[in-house]
Amino acid sequence: MPPFERHVFVCLNSRPADAPRPSCTSDGKSELHTRLQQLSREAGLGAKVRINKSGCLDQCEHGPTVVVYPDAVWYGHVQPEDAEEIVREHLVGGRPVERLRLADECVNTKSCRHKAGTYGLREPGNERSEERFRNEAQRVFEGGGCGVGGEPGAWRGSRARSYFLHLDR
Repeated sequence: MPPFERHVFVCLNSRPADAPRPSCTSDGKSELHTRLQQLSREAGLGAKVRINKSGCLDQCEHGPTVVVYPDAVWYGHVQPEDAEEIVREHLVGGRPVERLRLADECVNTKSCRHKAGTYGLREPGNERSEERFRNEAQRVFEGGGCGVGGEPGAWRGSRARSYFLHLDR
């Protein structure tokens, strides 16, 4: 059997509700992973693309997170309803889904404003930290945040509300 052309890793990491960083799943299960597997099989990619469950990809503030290799394309805030577009556009068509793609400056770096030590983590009980956290969540809700969506307002709707609520735990 020839090697896979692409490997897709879907973060299934789960943390306690009071953890300082968010989780990609609440229970270690993922409808997103299941949907990506199903759609890639339906597209005839079973022997070409491997959809893998992953532990923490260290992109917690951008989760749920998906990465496609060897393309090294990182997707953030991915929902099950995004799976069809990822399979159709990226895995079949070879074109990354730009609206879900994480900005390069937010991947594998401590400089991303959503990472620990910047604006991404809240310190429960620290009033300034809590306020900064809420402001950052509101900024993401209003304008696209962390390179996802590409233009102001592109991130409105259920994804933004979900992210905002997730941040404000």
